[in-house]
Amino acid sequence: MRTKPGLGLTEEIDNLHVERVALKQNALDVTIARLPGVFGPNDYQRRVGSMIEALQDSGSEYRMYTTLANFHWTWGYVHNIADMLIECALDSRSGTRIYNLGYSETLSRMQMYQLVAETIGWNGQIVSSEQGTEVPTQDYDQQWSSDISKFLNDFDYTDRFSIEEAVRLTVEHIKAHVTSEYD
Repeated sequence: MRTKPGLGLTEEIDNLHVERVALKQNALDVTIARLPGVFGPNDYQRRVGSMIEALQDSGSEYRMYTTLANFHWTWGYVHNIADMLIECALDSRSGTRIYNLGYSETLSRMQMYQLVAETIGWNGQIVSSEQGTEVPTQDYDQQWSSDISKFLNDFDYTDRFSIEEAVRLTVEHIKAHVTSEYD
């Protein structure tokens, strides 16, 4: 069971304090769903949108700090995550469960950037370097890959959207809503 907060380094973002309270009570069954890095249309954190801008602004070479390039994270497309949450909410079995949600394959940050680059047709090169464009603001040495096998074992679930299709749909949405408050 996870005991430390994630990248935000605050328990409020990760709701660890809520998990502890929910797990201590015995009156109700509890299902805890831990979300990955969710992306898709209207992502207020602009995960894919900021990648597009970074690549386009970099010219022909995007330099990524090595620790950032090698950082693995579990990603999840918003519509797949909604499907997973519905599965959890409609589960009528008794008992307390904790699930990690997201794609079963974790991608490094560099792999995700490369996928975005291919999707937008950016022909530059992404380079791992100790002098990257984006300065790390946190410690990225610890990987944040989540094992979703418990969820997959408990539910008959298949992603509606592959990560490649999800990135393509997200990019299309961003292009169609360039002037919107959110991309």
